[in-house]
Amino acid sequence: MKKMLLILVIVLFPGCISPLSQKEVVEEDIMNGKTITFQSVDGFALVGTLWEVPNSNKPSVILVHQFNMDRHTFDLFAQKLFKGGFTVLSFDVRGFGESTQKDGKTILSTSLTENDFQKIQNDISSAKAFLEVKEVLVVGASIGANAALNYGVMDPTVQGLVLLSPGINYKGIDVQQAIAKNNAPLLIVASKEDAYSAQSVQTIFSNSPVGDKKLMLLENAGHGTDMLVRNGDLTQNVIDWLNDHI
Repeated sequence: MKKMLLILVIVLFPGCISPLSQKEVVEEDIMNGKTITFQSVDGFALVGTLWEVPNSNKPSVILVHQFNMDRHTFDLFAQKLFKGGFTVLSFDVRGFGESTQKDGKTILSTSLTENDFQKIQNDISSAKAFLEVKEVLVVGASIGANAALNYGVMDPTVQGLVLLSPGINYKGIDVQQAIAKNNAPLLIVASKEDAYSAQSVQTIFSNSPVGDKKLMLLENAGHGTDMLVRNGDLTQNVIDWLNDHI
């Protein structure tokens, strides 16, 4: 009789014995972030993923992906930042991923000009406006790193820039002027076998007047966000650096 009663309780009230599994489901939903859309100043509907920490005492982090990729290359990194208390916005830059709509027309990356790519730095500004925050940290990969460096010159409230595999010039996004003008702290990362970027980062580091700068040259780590996957320590190194600049 006692066994039958116990079985009835379990059947009638399954929720009372599985709070742990329910909590895990909620946690998974939170870790996926939420999809958002914001407008660029010239009409692109830019799609992003937002991981929001209410009342965080840390600057928000904006993630800018590399050429021929999309925002999801940053997902695992973004989730770790979010767990560490950062609000994070990762977005598809114009023409890539889901950010292909402008004034009701579909525009793909294959039709973009160098002038279009140069506007990515303005899209970072639009991302910050969406967040409605005073200060940000920006992490960019490859072409996104170039856009981030140029954006850092535009916005004096940037607390720090992380440049993963930048180049002196990618798709017309030239950083030579920004190198000399930037005052934001810099973390610059490249892999030695990635020849153009490895050479570029040393030029950026040497010619940047900012005192708070750090250069990391890795071994066989690939390009851009690949380095976060292939180098086991890099993600934590970047997060530690960001925490030092809040």
